[in-house]
Amino acid sequence: MRIVLVVGLLLAACGPALAQERPTAQNCAAVYGAFAQEQVTFGTTNSLMGERYFNYVKISFDDRLAQLAGKSEMGVTQLKTASAAAESDYYMKLVDAETDGDMDAQPVREMIRLSDTCDAEYGFSPSLGGG
Repeated sequence: MRIVLVVGLLLAACGPALAQERPTAQNCAAVYGAFAQEQVTFGTTNSLMGERYFNYVKISFDDRLAQLAGKSEMGVTQLKTASAAAESDYYMKLVDAETDGDMDAQPVREMIRLSDTCDAEYGFSPSLGGG
């Protein structure tokens, strides 16, 4: 009985990690698109993102979107249309973080994590969080 309980507790603890799926091209396009908008609006070197994340100034997210479209065998317009709602949501979170002066906010950290996962999935380098 104890073994069943222990296994059950382990599965419950690991459940969220096991449930994580690989990011879709649309998920990646949404986060890359938000970072591309951020770069246009706030710039790269003078923004808080640029100060906080060393690789931010090295990455052209517009180029990454185009490459992602090719790798996912979708057109850029089709990919951007499919990810537009999520991109808008992500972008507003970035604007809020820049305005509040807190690029370490949970939503931004989640976006960095997603971007890094997308980079690994689709073979992009460097990543924001490192590598």
